[in-house]
Amino acid sequence: MLEMKNIIGIFICLFIIFPSFLWAQSDSDIYLIAIKSTKNSIKVNPNNEPQKINEQVGYNDQPYFVGKNKLAYSAEIDGQNDILIYDLKEKSYFNITNTPTSEYSPKLTDCEQYVSAVTVEEDGKQRLWLYPFSLGEPDLLLHRFEPIGYYDWYDNKVVGFILGNPNTLQYAYSLDEVVTLDEQIGRTIQKVKGSTTEIRYSKQVGNESVICGVNIADPKRPVKKTIGKALPGSRDFYFIDENIALMARGNVIYSRNFAENDGNWEICYEFTDNTAIITRIAVDEKKKNLAFTVSKNK
Repeated sequence: MLEMKNIIGIFICLFIIFPSFLWAQSDSDIYLIAIKSTKNSIKVNPNNEPQKINEQVGYNDQPYFVGKNKLAYSAEIDGQNDILIYDLKEKSYFNITNTPTSEYSPKLTDCEQYVSAVTVEEDGKQRLWLYPFSLGEPDLLLHRFEPIGYYDWYDNKVVGFILGNPNTLQYAYSLDEVVTLDEQIGRTIQKVKGSTTEIRYSKQVGNESVICGVNIADPKRPVKKTIGKALPGSRDFYFIDENIALMARGNVIYSRNFAENDGNWEICYEFTDNTAIITRIAVDEKKKNLAFTVSKNK
C-alpha cells in the first residue's frame, strides 16, 4: 500500500515477510457510483455510469467517506502521497495534508474534527497522525504504536495492524497500554456499523481467508468469533451494517448477507472494463454512494 521514500524505509519494507506497502502500490483510479440499499442487500442500477473522481495519474487508492458528501483518498502527487478530500456535490477536492512525507489510509476520527492517516515519516517510521479539517498543524498520535499499516477507530482509540513477524492486530486502549488481539491478520480492519464493541478483520486459516470479529468492550478479555469465509481471491471487505459485506474479485463486486445461514457471495456490480481489478470499497453513511478503487495490477 505505501511506497517508502528512502533507503531506510525500503529496507524495513523488504525485511517484513507479509506483503507491505511497497509491493501493493500500483497505478489506480477511484470511481463513484450511486447505489440503493435494502434490509437484506445492496443494489446498483446497471444503467448507472461510474464516475472517475481523481485527476491525478498514478496511485489513487483507499477511498473512505469522511462526512456528508466528502470522500477522502490517498493520491500520488509529485512522487509522494497526500490525502485529498473530494466534495461529491461540488466535484472538487482539496489537499488536507500537503506535506513532504507520504500519507495513506485516511479515516475520520470519532470527534469528526480530523482525518487520521498513516504517515511514512522522513526516517521511514510509519505512525498515525491527525490532520485537522481547519488545515492547522497535524498532531502525532501514539508515538510508540508503530510500524502501523492499517487501522480503524473504536471509542476514540485505535485498533491497528502492526507490521512484524507475524503481523498483529493490536488495540491501544490508552497512551501506555496496548493489547494484542490476534496475529497473521489481513489488511482490512473495520469497526462494525451499528455495533459499539466489535471490530472485524480477516486472517488466513489454513488455505482459506476468514473474516473474524472481536468484541473489545473489555480490552483485557477480548472475545473473538468467526463471521464466515471471505470471498476467495479477495483481500478487502466492507461491511455496510452488521450482516452485509462487500468484496471484489477481478472487475466484479460481490455482496453477502452473513445473517443467512446459506448465504452466498452474489454479484452486486460488474465494472465495464473486464481487465480491471477492483480492490478497496467504501460506502457512505446513508448507503447512497459506493466508491471503489480500480487497478490494472494486483
